[in-house]
Amino acid sequence: MDLLACTATDQGVGIVHTRSSRCIDNNIFTIPLKVTEKDFFERTKNLMVNSCMTEEDIVDSYLPRVNSYGICVPYYIFRLNYTVKLDYTAVYIETKHYTEDVKRIDPNGNPFFVSEIRIEHERENYPMSTEVHSSQEATYIAAYQDQYTDAVNENISFLSFIEHYKIPREQIQYYNPGMQGFKEIPFSVKPDDLKNIFDKKVRKNILKGIELQGHKQENIVIRDIKPDKFECIRVYVPFRMHRYDYNNKKYFMLMNCCDGRSCNNGKPMDPVQEAKHIMSFAGIYIGIFGLLTCLMILYSFIAGTIGSTDWIEILTAGLVSYAPIAFLLPLVIAGIHVSHQKSLVRGSKEEKVNELFKKRGII
Repeated sequence: MDLLACTATDQGVGIVHTRSSRCIDNNIFTIPLKVTEKDFFERTKNLMVNSCMTEEDIVDSYLPRVNSYGICVPYYIFRLNYTVKLDYTAVYIETKHYTEDVKRIDPNGNPFFVSEIRIEHERENYPMSTEVHSSQEATYIAAYQDQYTDAVNENISFLSFIEHYKIPREQIQYYNPGMQGFKEIPFSVKPDDLKNIFDKKVRKNILKGIELQGHKQENIVIRDIKPDKFECIRVYVPFRMHRYDYNNKKYFMLMNCCDGRSCNNGKPMDPVQEAKHIMSFAGIYIGIFGLLTCLMILYSFIAGTIGSTDWIEILTAGLVSYAPIAFLLPLVIAGIHVSHQKSLVRGSKEEKVNELFKKRGII
């Protein structure tokens, strides 16, 4: 049986026709913008400010402006409502508790009785025959990979971010052509090309979301699957992208303009600068840890001398009690110091970047 044979109405919502294999949808819908170009600009700028790029490099990445643009990615939303007729065995399991006197022998060989709790599971099977209604939905990209990945060399995180986006159906509205200058990626994949994929998904999860009677079910036999209604909706989802090159490597920043989620393939990093931060952290940690250790030894020696007690024992007891503090306190102080140094550099760089942007008329 062909589950997904369909035609579509004027509203872009399909009704199943079991003898047809065509899927025609004339209307295109979209998701409204919730993320402005300014939001995207700030997110991208912060990503680059936190990298090793200089202020000039960051500003130059926006020139020419073609490096930053909006794209409308096409999706198909498939939804199938269907009726399933099936036979199965509903299994009900009842757990009962009761006490039983059990004979025991004490160490002297004398018998005695103790009460123990016993558990029994009573199982009852009921043959059932029913007809249930259910639905399944899936979202598929409606364009070939080379149509939206040429700028990023088909980066895996980029593809995953694009292809696994779940479209909120309640936000779908009619599409306004030429939406705010976004580049429209055409619907190059036809619904029929994806029909078999969706058909396999439906058959694999045919009973998903269906509640049957019994604590568990056995001997499930599906007698019939009747498609009731099939929806095939074309939707454009707006994204914004900024791409730039640094040291002969391509980078990108991609943001979903509907929910604000973003992804990127990393940021330029300077190994020398990162090594300096690590050395600074290690130096502060070792210095504070060494100071605390010396103070603890000095305290133990003085306390042992005054109290006529073995100072080694005092030191050992102190190490056991205060070892966590001696290890964690330098860690916290060193972390705060390095974070503060990074924030100072980042703040200074951001101010200079904003000034350069204004001078060049980008913002």
